[in-house]
Amino acid sequence: MSVTYFDRMLTHAVYFERYKTHEIDQLIKVIDAANTSCKELIAKTNGAATKARYAEIMRAITKIKDEAIEVIDGQLKLDLGELVKSELESTASMLKNVGVDLELVMPAPEKVYAAATFMPFAGSVTFEKMLNDLGDGVYDTWDMAVRTGYLTGQTAREINRAVLGSLKGLLPGTMQKIRNALERNTRTMLSHYAEQARNALYRANEDLFLGYRRLETLDGRTCLECGIQDGKVYKTLDEAPSLPAHYNCRGLYLPLIRGIDNYEGERASKDGPVPAKTTWEEWLKSQPESLQKDILGPSRYQLFKNGAPLGGFVPDGRKLSLEQWRAIEGNTAFIPKIEKPNLTETEITSRGSKILARSRENKTGIFEELRKEREFGSAAAHSFVKGSSLEAKAMIKAAQEFYPREWVNESITRSIDSPIKAKKTTRAYFRNGKIPEISVSASPTSALHEMGHRFESRIPDIVRLEKEFFDRRTGGQKSIKLRQLTGNRGYRPDEVTKPDKFLNPYIGKHYTGDKYFEILSMGVERLAGAKYNQGVDDDFDSFIIGLLAGV
Repeated sequence: MSVTYFDRMLTHAVYFERYKTHEIDQLIKVIDAANTSCKELIAKTNGAATKARYAEIMRAITKIKDEAIEVIDGQLKLDLGELVKSELESTASMLKNVGVDLELVMPAPEKVYAAATFMPFAGSVTFEKMLNDLGDGVYDTWDMAVRTGYLTGQTAREINRAVLGSLKGLLPGTMQKIRNALERNTRTMLSHYAEQARNALYRANEDLFLGYRRLETLDGRTCLECGIQDGKVYKTLDEAPSLPAHYNCRGLYLPLIRGIDNYEGERASKDGPVPAKTTWEEWLKSQPESLQKDILGPSRYQLFKNGAPLGGFVPDGRKLSLEQWRAIEGNTAFIPKIEKPNLTETEITSRGSKILARSRENKTGIFEELRKEREFGSAAAHSFVKGSSLEAKAMIKAAQEFYPREWVNESITRSIDSPIKAKKTTRAYFRNGKIPEISVSASPTSALHEMGHRFESRIPDIVRLEKEFFDRRTGGQKSIKLRQLTGNRGYRPDEVTKPDKFLNPYIGKHYTGDKYFEILSMGVERLAGAKYNQGVDDDFDSFIIGLLAGV
């Protein structure tokens, strides 16, 4: 836009937001006055002691509600008609001051108002529906409170407090939800009428324009879906997405006028003037990391920081989760929904038993058979804390290949927000703290073992099924200290087990709160070592195979 038109439109938008606030205040006063009348009515009748009293109160409230909606209806029709007329006149005035001679055709305000009233805003809401919903909301809120008061014997004071929050003023109560909805609907509806007025003027003079540029506010309140649209140009308004795009949307379209430099000068931002060509995405790149994280969220922020375009999150104006984006582009870390979240331990073990039998019959490795059931491993790597052990990171990467891809990708996705600290120590461990830690040891299968605990922390069904299996196998058995059972003083005094007939008593180790077990971790180590062919504890092996195949 030229400097004059661009600046005037931005200034106009600022004042328009203030007008919205004024209009909302006027309408809220009407609702508050109606609520005050309802409060006084209930106080005067001292609540709804009888069914007849309840019916009497609600008839009176219906009348108060209808009168309030009638006032709001009349006020909005008057104000919206004036808004359309004003918006047409002010937009025409600004266009006539761009530095070139423009002969404008002016649409009839009455027709623009009628069309805007008929058209829905924010999805499927119309002017009439908004009023009906408002009236119903006011009535239903009081009806529920009075009905509850009648049934439970509440006093008038208690009924009023439930709705209004306090008899001393209109403080938050259940009615606050209605007031908030009125504010949101009014703000969005005003934007709708103003946008329809401007667009009607543009359409009536479309031969003067090259196209239409989407303009969003350069601040942290602009949502991601709208921010990515900032700066986009559409040849016609019919091609452009409708505005307002959502409740409280502040976006608008500016025409690109023939014969002038439409990108000359500057545009406003929350930090001061920036070049007129600056888009919201370019502005966001210049903002502090704290604001970027606040707007995008930690995961999207990390991808954005690494060069991912915002358009990858919001194709066609629709927001995508990280998982959806990765799925669309064939990236790593897509997490399908678990098909059967309520599988029982018995079902899991039965499925594993069939796969184990097939492996023996076909004389194939168990992981070869498991990969016929689902994909395993991932080419992607976890995110690690700076300074993590290179050897530990490599061992963790290798261990991924023995676990289902869905599990691995869930863990990788989580590590974007919470990077893992990978270490190498004498005794391996997993710690699920604010900064997750995976420590490996000299044992080549230690990463395989500790990754099992990582998956326990990320996938609740694993622990649920482990507990079912543990309870079935060790029911009625007493716990015993591992150092006492094994004679190994390397175990801490608080490490206990129910040994059952497990090949290794460590399999029966259990933790306070049943948050972790050693069943999966020990089992995968066993499968990776091909010890399932020994046939010593097929029940245990089948359960582990079933976990890997079915969760």
